Amino acid sequence: MTIRCIYLTLINYENDDGYNRKTIGQLTAFKSFGWDVNFICYRNNSIAIGKFVNNLISWSFQTKQFWSIVFRRLLLFWYASSYIIKNSIDVVYIRYPRVDVLFAMFLLYVRLRIPSAKLISEIPTYPFKYELPKIDNLRSAIIRLGEFLFRPIVNFMISAYAVVAYEGDAFGIKSIRIENGVDKINFDEINYSYPKNCIEMVFVANFSVNNNRYGLDRLLKGLQQYCNIKDRQKIRLNVVGDVTCQNKLFEPFRKILGSETLVFHGRRNFDELKVLYRKMHLGVGCLGFHRIAVTHTSALKEREYFSFGMPVISSSADFNFDEMFPYRLTIPADESIIDINSVVSFVDNCYSKKNPRLGIRNAALASACWENSMAGIKIFVEEK
Repeated sequence: MTIRCIYLTLINYENDDGYNRKTIGQLTAFKSFGWDVNFICYRNNSIAIGKFVNNLISWSFQTKQFWSIVFRRLLLFWYASSYIIKNSIDVVYIRYPRVDVLFAMFLLYVRLRIPSAKLISEIPTYPFKYELPKIDNLRSAIIRLGEFLFRPIVNFMISAYAVVAYEGDAFGIKSIRIENGVDKINFDEINYSYPKNCIEMVFVANFSVNNNRYGLDRLLKGLQQYCNIKDRQKIRLNVVGDVTCQNKLFEPFRKILGSETLVFHGRRNFDELKVLYRKMHLGVGCLGFHRIAVTHTSALKEREYFSFGMPVISSSADFNFDEMFPYRLTIPADESIIDINSVVSFVDNCYSKKNPRLGIRNAALASACWENSMAGIKIFVEEK
C-alpha cells in the first residue's frame, strides 16, 4: 500500500530561495521512495495545499491572505489537521523547530485521531538551546517560555525528531539523522571560471548580531597574515549578505586587507547568486560550529557551493563526506588562524583535473543527493 505523506512547513514558500530549494529536495526524496506526497505551507500570507507531482507542486487549495501572524498560524494547523484526518495520512513531516501551544495542540489532536500516524519533527541542529534567542525583549521571552512549557508535550506526542547531521537522542526522544542534499542543477562547464590570476572565495550567510558560529574571524586573520608574504598567489574573499550587524568584525579588516582582498556584495537573490557563483572558485563553509558544541554539519550553503562545482573548506566533520573526499578541506575545529597557504594548495589541486567543476559537482551528488540524505526517514517509516 502506498504511504501517504504530508509535508508541513511554516516557511513562506514564495519568499525564500534557499529554504524552498531544500523543501523541493526533500519532497523529491519522499517521492522517490514511492510515497504519495502532499504539501501545506504559507504562500503569500495565505494557507496553501498542494500535491508534489513530476518535481512540481500542483496547488489544489489556497485561502485568502491573512496579515495576523497568530491567526494565520492557527489556520495553518487547522487546515493541516483537517487534511490529515480526511485523507488518513500515514506520515506527517513537520519543519517547525520551535514549540508553542498551537503546535502542541495540533500534535495532540492528530495523535488522538490517527494514533498510528508517524509524526516527525525536523530540527536544524542539536543541542537545540543554541537556536533559541537570548531574552532581550517580549518576543524572545515568549519563545523561551513556550520551549519550557510545551517541549515535554511535543516530546510525548511525536514519533521521532529528524535532526540535521546528528546521531543520538534529541530531548531524550529517538532521533533520525538526516542531511542536506546537493541540488541537481543544469550545468555547463564552459560558463564557469577557473583560478588563474586570482582565487575567488565566496561566503554567503544571513548575518546576525549574536551569531559567531561562522568563524569568519579565523579566515580574516589568516588573510591578514597571508598578505604579508611576498610573491603570493592573489586571493580574494567575497562576502554575500547584510553585514551591518557585524561591523565590529569586518571594520578593522576593511582597512588592513583593502577592497582588492575583501569585497562585500550585500544581499543577493538566487538568480544573482548563480551569476556570482560562476566566477567563484572556493566556497567557505562554517568555520566556528565548535563554538556552539556542534561536531558535524550539513550546511545548506556548503551543498549549494558543491552544486555549482566549487570545492569547500569547513571546520566541521560531515557524515556525507569523509576525510578521503578530495573536494572538501576540513580545517581544525578550534580557534587557530587558518593557514591560507594550505587553502591555496587545496584549490590548486582541485582544479588540476580535467573538467574540474563538473567533476566536483558530480562527486558531491554521488555522496549527498537528496535521496541518500533523507534515507533515514524512509527506513524509520517503513520499518515493521
